[in-house]
Amino acid sequence: MECPMCYEFYAPDRVARNLLCGHTYCTICLETMYKVSKRIECPICRTKHEPNVKPNNLSKNFVAMDLASKHQEEQKTFELCSKHQKYPLQFYCEDDQSNMCTECITEHYGHKFFKYEHSVSLQMNRVSSIQSKLKTQYESLEKQMKTFDNCKEQLEQDNLRLIQQIDDQFDRIIAKCEKRRKELKDNLLKIFDSENEQIESEVAFNQSLLSNMALIQQKLEEKYNELKTTKTFKGNDFIKEINNLDELADKDIAQFRKLRGGEFKILPKLNFEQKLIGDISKYGQFKKEVSNPQICYFGEKHKILIYNIEKNDWQYRQISNNTFDYNYYAAAASLPNGDIIITGGGVSRNAMLISPSYGFQQQALKSMYYPRKEHACVYLDGFVYAIGGYDGTTKQMLSCCEKYSLTADEWKMIDPLQKQKCAFAAATALNNYIYVFGGFDGRERQNTIERYSVKDNQWKVLEVKFKQGFSNAAALSYDDNQILILGGGSNQGFTNSLQVFDTNNQTIKIISMMTEGRDLRNKLIIYNNDLYACGGNSNSIEKFSISQQVWTNLKSYDYLVQDNLDSWCSAFTFDSNTSYNVSNLKKTCKSIEIQQNQKHQHQEQIMFENDSFNQDALSDVSDDQFYNISNQVQQNDWF
Repeated sequence: MECPMCYEFYAPDRVARNLLCGHTYCTICLETMYKVSKRIECPICRTKHEPNVKPNNLSKNFVAMDLASKHQEEQKTFELCSKHQKYPLQFYCEDDQSNMCTECITEHYGHKFFKYEHSVSLQMNRVSSIQSKLKTQYESLEKQMKTFDNCKEQLEQDNLRLIQQIDDQFDRIIAKCEKRRKELKDNLLKIFDSENEQIESEVAFNQSLLSNMALIQQKLEEKYNELKTTKTFKGNDFIKEINNLDELADKDIAQFRKLRGGEFKILPKLNFEQKLIGDISKYGQFKKEVSNPQICYFGEKHKILIYNIEKNDWQYRQISNNTFDYNYYAAAASLPNGDIIITGGGVSRNAMLISPSYGFQQQALKSMYYPRKEHACVYLDGFVYAIGGYDGTTKQMLSCCEKYSLTADEWKMIDPLQKQKCAFAAATALNNYIYVFGGFDGRERQNTIERYSVKDNQWKVLEVKFKQGFSNAAALSYDDNQILILGGGSNQGFTNSLQVFDTNNQTIKIISMMTEGRDLRNKLIIYNNDLYACGGNSNSIEKFSISQQVWTNLKSYDYLVQDNLDSWCSAFTFDSNTSYNVSNLKKTCKSIEIQQNQKHQHQEQIMFENDSFNQDALSDVSDDQFYNISNQVQQNDWF
C-alpha cells in the first residue's frame, strides 16, 4: 500500500512499479535513484539493474495500487490524528480526555483506553455530569438572586415602615406642641383681655370723674364771676350752692385719691424649660445591632441546648456545678442586656439570673411567693412578671400573679387573673399591657383572652374569643398593635396555625401554617423579622419569614438530645455591643420605677410667673413612649 522508501501511499501520481528483483517502489523514488546513479539499485536486496531499465518501463503493481486506493478511501471515513496525520484516531484516553492513534499509544503509557467510537458516549456522560453540577450551582445562584431581591424588597419595606414610624412619632409631638401652643395663646389672650378690660374700665371711670370735675370747675367759675359783682347776699341760697359744689369737689377728689393712677401694665414673663429642647434632639434612636444571637433551652436539671441563629448550628452544654437545677415546666424571660431570668418549675419558688455571655454564670434571686410551673414569665419596663400556673405542692391551679423588681430584688403581689389556669400563652405589648391567651383550668381548655393593665394593676377578660379552647401555645408581640400566637394543643390535637391578634381592633385571624403542630409552651422567638419554633412534637426547628410568608426547616438537634423539649423553658440571648451590663440595666430599671411611682404623664415644665397663668402641659403619652427615656423591651422581641 505504501512505498518502502518514502512511506507514502501509492497514488495516481505515485504509481507502484515492480523491479525485476520482485520488490515494489513508487515511480517518484525510482526516478530519483535513476537520476543519481543512472541505474536502479534495489534498496532492499541491493540488486543492480541494467542502465536500460528505466522507471517508466517497469510494470505496474496493480494489487498494491488497488490496496492503497481502498485504504485511502477508508481513511476518508476516519478522523486523522493531528500529530500523526496519516493515522486515524482509533482510541480514547480517559485520563487525558483526548483521542489518539496507534502511534500515540506510547505517549499514554499506563492510561485507561477506550475504543474511539466510545468517546462520544463518554463525553455525553461527562457533559451530563457538568450540566448537573452547573444546574445545581445555577439553581443555588437563582435562589441567592431571589434572596437578594427579597432582601432588597424587605429593605425598601423596612425603610418605608421606619419613615412612617418617624413621621407618626413626630406628628404626635407636633400635635402635642400645637395643642400646647394653642393653650398658651388662649391663656395669654385671657390675661390680656382681663388686663385690657381693667384698663378700659379705669379709663371710663377716670373720664367720668374728669367730666364731673370739669363741670364743678365751670360752676365754681360762674359763682366766682357772680361774686365779683355782688356786694351782699340776699339770703343763704348762694352760700348753699357753694357748699354743695365744695362737697362735690371733695367727693371727686376723694375718689381720685383712691385710684391707683395710670400704672403701666406688664404681662407675666414666659419661661420655657430648655431641657425639653435637648430631649427632643435625642428623641428617636436607632437600636444598635447585637452579636451572637442565640436561643437557649434549659431542662433536665443541668442541661442547656443552644441554637446559634446566624450559624444554624446547635451546641450542647452540661453545667455540672449548678447552684440550682433547671426544673421541668419552668418559665424564662429575656432581659434587655441578653441575660435570662428563670422562675419556678416543678415545685420550686426559685428565681435565678443566667448570664450566657459570661459562661452561663448564675445568680440566685429572691424567691417567689408561690411555687409555680406551666406559668408565664415576661419582662416589661424593669419588672419580671410571673403569671398564674400550677402549684405542685397544693395541687391547685393558680390565678395569683407577682412581679419582680430588678433594682430592689423583691417580689410583690399584683392583681390576680380572672380565672385560675396554667399552660397559657403570654406576651407584652408596647402600650403597657400583658396579654394571656387560652390555657387550661383543670377541666377544659380556655378560648379567652385576659389583659393586664400595668397602670391600673387590673386584669380584664376581653370580649373577643378564639373559635375553640387551646393550651400550650406560644405568643409574642410583633409590633405596636399585633401579637402572634403559634401552635398549642386543642381537643383535636396539636395545631400548626399561626394567628395574629390585633390589639386595636381586637380581631383574630390565621395568617400561616407550620409544617407540623407543636406543643410550644411559650417557646417562640423573633429575630430579624423571622420566627423560630422548636420542638414540642419532634426534634425539629423551623423558621418563618414574616416578610416572605415562608416556613423553612432548619438543622435538627436530634444528634445532641433526644427530647421534644416540651418541658424545657427557653429564652433569647445575645452578646450586646454596648456597655449594657447588669449594673446599667438596674440603673435603667430604677429610673423607670421612679417614673412609674411618679405621674404617668410627663410635665413639660412650661410655666408663667403669674399664678393665674402657671399651668403644666400634661402629656397623655408615657415618658418612655414620648421621650424614649428607656428602651422598652419585651420578652423575645428586641428587634
